[in-house]
Amino acid sequence: MPSTRKIAFSLGAFLVLAVILLALAVGIQLVLPQYLESTLLPKLFAETGISEYGFKVRNVGIYGADLGEVRIGPSAEPSLRIGSVQLDYTPDGLYRKKIKRVVIAGIEIYTKLENGKFAFNNLDPQKLMANLQSRKRSRAEPGQASLPIQINRLQIRNATVVLQVNNHLYRIPFEIEITPQKSDDTLFDVHARLFPRGQRIVTRSKIDLAHRRLLLNTEIVGLDLNRFSDIFQAAGGTTAFGKLNLAASAELRMAPFEISKLASDLEIESLMLRTDDFLIRTAGPESLRTTLTADYHPDGRWQLKLIAHKGRNVPAGSIRLQVNQYEVTSQFPLLKIAGQPQNDGMAVTYSIDIANTRLDTGAETFRLPKTVIKGHTDFSAGGKASSAEKIELHTLGAHLSSAAGKISINKASLAGKIHQITGGKRGFRGMLRFSGGILVPADIDGRIDDVSGSIPLIWPPGNNQQKGQISIAALPYKRKDLGRGQFQIQQTATGFKIDGRLSSDQLSHTSFKLEGRSHIFYTKRPSINGRFSITRPAGAPSVDLSSLHPDAKGITVKGKFLSEGKFSLDGAGFSGSVQSQLINGKVAMPENQLVIQGVQLSLEIPNLPEPRSAPGQKLRFAKLSLGSLTTENGKIDYQIESLNTLLIEKSQFDWSGGKVDTQAIRLSRGTEDYNINFYCDRLNLAKVLEQFGAAAAEGDGSVSGRIPIRYAKGRLSFDDGFLFSTPGAGGKIRLTGTEILTAGIPPNTPQFAQMELAREALKDYDYAWAKLRLNSEGEILLLQMQMDGKPAKTLPFVYKKDIGGFIKVEADTKGSRFQGIRLDVNFRLPLNKLLQYKDLIKMIQ
Repeated sequence: MPSTRKIAFSLGAFLVLAVILLALAVGIQLVLPQYLESTLLPKLFAETGISEYGFKVRNVGIYGADLGEVRIGPSAEPSLRIGSVQLDYTPDGLYRKKIKRVVIAGIEIYTKLENGKFAFNNLDPQKLMANLQSRKRSRAEPGQASLPIQINRLQIRNATVVLQVNNHLYRIPFEIEITPQKSDDTLFDVHARLFPRGQRIVTRSKIDLAHRRLLLNTEIVGLDLNRFSDIFQAAGGTTAFGKLNLAASAELRMAPFEISKLASDLEIESLMLRTDDFLIRTAGPESLRTTLTADYHPDGRWQLKLIAHKGRNVPAGSIRLQVNQYEVTSQFPLLKIAGQPQNDGMAVTYSIDIANTRLDTGAETFRLPKTVIKGHTDFSAGGKASSAEKIELHTLGAHLSSAAGKISINKASLAGKIHQITGGKRGFRGMLRFSGGILVPADIDGRIDDVSGSIPLIWPPGNNQQKGQISIAALPYKRKDLGRGQFQIQQTATGFKIDGRLSSDQLSHTSFKLEGRSHIFYTKRPSINGRFSITRPAGAPSVDLSSLHPDAKGITVKGKFLSEGKFSLDGAGFSGSVQSQLINGKVAMPENQLVIQGVQLSLEIPNLPEPRSAPGQKLRFAKLSLGSLTTENGKIDYQIESLNTLLIEKSQFDWSGGKVDTQAIRLSRGTEDYNINFYCDRLNLAKVLEQFGAAAAEGDGSVSGRIPIRYAKGRLSFDDGFLFSTPGAGGKIRLTGTEILTAGIPPNTPQFAQMELAREALKDYDYAWAKLRLNSEGEILLLQMQMDGKPAKTLPFVYKKDIGGFIKVEADTKGSRFQGIRLDVNFRLPLNKLLQYKDLIKMIQ
């Protein structure tokens, strides 16, 4: 063949090939977009079950394509919008439905949250996944699932999830990269990054289409909760601050969608949560760390366990929080939650175990060694809790300490239901039961023992129509049991009100009434205020005071008794006041032959717990008998200065026909030395002698003066006491039973005769003046009486010169009439009768 012909043939073949290639290129540009728009992509959407969509093919080449403005769902309310889609492929791969890479940019996914359920706009993801899994590849074994087209690498950039919650829209930017494992079109690795509010969340997942399973791992570092305050506020009226770190993993099953396993490690730094009622925050720079694990069963039952761990800057085994005005420290709690499907909803039970909890305000400290909280909630299909939401709380060894005192409770439990109230909020109604309670007020040597009861509670606080009961088994005071109590208690809008009575075996026939009100809700200064009254009728039996106080041994009191007071208990301590009266009372101390009748007593203590009465308290009595001594119409003004001190401001009483006054004297515990001056005015001399036991006496004429008495180391003594008659005013005296004057003097002696003469003269003696001196000699009272006057009658005595004195003559012998005689008579009297005062003084001390 000629060479010219060969060249021409080669050139022609080249031209034919070029024309074919050109035609193929033109065909690809003209036919392939039409093929994608009319055949391949519609088939892909149809196989996934998506019926409403829209897209535009902007450019298609042999090795790539560019799509724009892709829409899934109705144009008015789409589920998905895509700005652009870039596909990298080969002609051969495209024929075999394989794409090397897909880059999707400018995505907006529209979702909503309604009635607690998450959904896509006009798209059912479970139905979509079911359609994908129903695709069987011819080369796959039965039961395997694959995608209708294989993509070696999928990249999603500049994407946003638009979430509608009520009338608020929230945008969550994200990026995703999906690659199949090796060449398997049923296993995919997914790397996603979310940027909510500029924060970063990284998720790495594995999708297993064959086994309908998704393995998810999420990591969050330093998420600022403050960026989401509006979401917290809208969801539950909560404001949140702090930094969140999270490492979580989950295993999810698809078609139907369920979570089979879940585990997370959560740490929050510098947490603060604020609601309308509570402020909760970490007490310092500490962080809180918890681990969450969950197990799910095919029948729908699941269990969740939450355990707190030591975070950074936290002492081992404890957490510290600030809840309102309380600083809370505790061991890490253990939370367990279990759920089970029922009807069209879910039944959830949970328990929280907390140990060694301490709440401290600086003024009060509250300790809970062990607390267990249990609950049960039924959720409807809409995600709302029903009326069957129940909660129980059990605690052991609760203890409250404050300046006002201490309260401890052995066992306590709270059980009730959580329900919906107005405004969409939730409330509580239940019953608090407790036993083994002890209240020890500060600065009082007493306590309230073995308190138990049941109290109906509601929250938010309000006036509760139900009433509870509280019982007190014992009221020990100064080693004595004052009785027991039964009370009714009712919740109010600010706290509680309590009304009841006390009863006592020691004080039968006595009525004790108590009413109180507490203010503990919506206040930083909890307080208790109340009133009490004690009444005892006049006809009730005598009360032995030793049953109330051991130092009052042997003293009995009878009469009408009235006492009422008020009290307050708050952060500043215990305060109150009391006013008491004894009307027409009788006080007896038989061992000391003491009887006080017609007692009228008033006592006001204005500032409890300080046991200091107001000044000028009154004690009146009609008659006081101490052995042979008797006084009447007593008037004593006094003040209790402390538990150890009694001030007698002034006193006055009638004695021996006259008046006796004393100066002020202070009686103190531990003091063994007192000097008391009795100022006597116009006492009947005869009665004075009779009161001291010198003799049986009668007559008129009065004496006045001062009688100083000293009490030292348990002994009474008289120091130069004197009584004298009014100058120019004499009197008459008649004494009988004066044998004491001659006791111990030998008969037939001049001394005996002189004392006999004095005895006879004193049987009927008119005196011009008289003086009485009182002194002590050891246990003897020396009563020295001096009188100047004359006997009213002839005395059976005659004068004998040979003996230089008077001798007594027989009754039928004429005696002597004395025109004037001065008598000096000494009475030596034992003080044992007067020493009974000693026990009285000790009792007062």
